[in-house]
Amino acid sequence: MTQVTGNSTDPFSYLEAPDDAWWSHNAFQFAIESWLPSVFHDLDVLEEATAGSDSCLATIDRIVRGCLENRMHMFSLLAASSGFMKFVLRLQLDRHDTPEYCMGKALQHLRHHLAASDPQPNESLIFDLMALSTFERYVNNFEGARTHFRMVQHLVRLLGGLGVMELPMRLLCWLWDLLVAGCAGETPLLPLTWDPGSLPQQRMQNDILPDLAQSGIMPSGSGLLEYGPLVHRELTPIIGDTVQWFQVQQYNYIHNFFRSSVERWATKQSHALVHRLLSVSPTSPGDPLQGVLSECIKQSILNVIAQIEAARRSQADTSSIRDYTTSSWSDVNRLYHSLSMLVQSGENWQTQHGELVLWMACLGVQQTVSAVRIPSTQSLPLGGQEDDLHAWFVALARQILDSQRREGPPAHYARTDELVQVMNRYIHRCEPSGRPSVDLLEVVFEA
Repeated sequence: MTQVTGNSTDPFSYLEAPDDAWWSHNAFQFAIESWLPSVFHDLDVLEEATAGSDSCLATIDRIVRGCLENRMHMFSLLAASSGFMKFVLRLQLDRHDTPEYCMGKALQHLRHHLAASDPQPNESLIFDLMALSTFERYVNNFEGARTHFRMVQHLVRLLGGLGVMELPMRLLCWLWDLLVAGCAGETPLLPLTWDPGSLPQQRMQNDILPDLAQSGIMPSGSGLLEYGPLVHRELTPIIGDTVQWFQVQQYNYIHNFFRSSVERWATKQSHALVHRLLSVSPTSPGDPLQGVLSECIKQSILNVIAQIEAARRSQADTSSIRDYTTSSWSDVNRLYHSLSMLVQSGENWQTQHGELVLWMACLGVQQTVSAVRIPSTQSLPLGGQEDDLHAWFVALARQILDSQRREGPPAHYARTDELVQVMNRYIHRCEPSGRPSVDLLEVVFEA
C-alpha cells in the first residue's frame, strides 16, 4: 500500500500550495492508515472475510494511488476522513476547518470534471461521490447525503450495474446506501440482492431453540407475532423473520457472539431486515390505524436491530476507532412521532394495544436516557410540544403501568418483573444471558 513518508521524496508534497503541507500530511496519514481500513473492515457484515482479502487491499491501494494522482480524489477522501475525525470522533484537527475546506474543494473539482466533455464513470469517481455523501452523513445533512448517493446510483447504472464492479466497492455501495437511507428514513436506492433468507427451520428446532431452553431462556417475540395480521401486508413476513432473527441473536448472546455460521447469518440478516423495513411502502389512507401501528412497529424493530448490532460490534471490534454511525437507521424521533400519533389517534389504544405501547415506550426510554427526573404526578403531554423525548416516553410508560396496577396486577410481581415479562413477549435489549434487559428503566418506577 502507498505510504506517506513525510520526507522530500514523498510524492504527496502539498495539496494546492506549500502552506497546505503542515496539516494535510497528518490528515492524509489518518485517512489511509485508519479511516480507509476501518471503512473496508465493516464490509464483513455483508460478506465474510472481505476486509483482509487481496481484492480489498488492492481496492484500497487504488484509492490511495488515485488520490496521489488526482486532487479531486484527494479532496474527496480528506473531506470524509477528516469529517469523521471532527464530527464523529470529536478529535482536534491541525486545521480546524479541514473537513469543510476539503469538501468545498472537492465539489469545485467535481463540478469541473463533470462539466468536461463526456466524463466516463469509473469506480474512483463513484468512491468520490460516496465519500462526499459520507461527509454529509457525518454532519447530519441527510438530504445532502441522499443527493450525492443518487448520483452514485446513476453512475453505477452507466457503468453497467453493480455486477461489473469489484466486490469490495460493490459491498461498500450497498452498505453506505443502507446507512444513508436509514439516516434519511427513505427507501434504499440500490436493490436488496444479498438477502441471506431465513435460517432453515431444522437448524432452529435442532440447535437454536434447544440451546435456549437448556440455558433457561424463553425465546422472545410471541407478542410481536400476534401483530402480523394487523399490520401492512408488506410488514407481516418481516415480523416473522424478525422474531426468528432475534431468537438467533439470543443464542448469540449466550455464546458471546462467537464467530460461527449462525452468527454470520444473523449479522447479515440484521442489515437485510433494515433494508426490507426501510423499503416498506406507505400504507393507504383507508385504514389509518393500521398505518400508524405499522409505522410504530417498524421504528421499534429498527431500534432493536441497531442496539443489537451495536452490542455485537462492541464484542467483535477491538479497534480504537469505532464508527458509531454504522447503525444510524434507528431514529428515536421517528419512533416518538409515530407513537404519539397512535396515542392521540382517538382509538382505544390502552385497551387494545396497551402492552405493545408499553414495550415501545420502554424502548424509547432506554434510547433517550438522561439525568432528568420527572415527578410521578406529571401527566402525559399529549399536545405534541414536549421537547424532552425522554420525559415523554417515561410519562407514557408510567401512565400504562399505573392503569394496569389499578386493574390489579398479581401481588407476587416485583416492579421490574412486569417489564421483563412485557419485553420478553416482543424483542428487546439483552442482558449477556440473552434475557430482556430492563437497565435504564428504573426511572419508570421512581416516585
